[in-house]
Amino acid sequence: MSGKYCPHFVVKGTTEYLGVCFLDGTECTFDEPALGNAQPLYPDAVDYGPLENNAEFLIYEGANAVGKGRVLGRTVPYKVKQQRKQVPYVPNCIYWPLGDPPGNGCRHL
Repeated sequence: MSGKYCPHFVVKGTTEYLGVCFLDGTECTFDEPALGNAQPLYPDAVDYGPLENNAEFLIYEGANAVGKGRVLGRTVPYKVKQQRKQVPYVPNCIYWPLGDPPGNGCRHL
């Protein structure tokens, strides 16, 4: 998983979505238990206190519950490198479609 699967946990009996990021874990097979380590994504802005030892939770992807789990223990989290989004290059120019374009077809702003 290496920090690439980031669902939400909702502790049973609550309604708050708690964003987490799985750091590692065993391979998941439908209807078979798996172990994994997850880290809070927003520890400075969200209270993750409900995820205490033995707390049961549902795993959500958007509005869909896709799994369930139980907290087996808590440790001090470490930082996960944020994934950089690839942004397409858009030149800072105006295209001149009619007539003779100035220079390379762009007028720099």
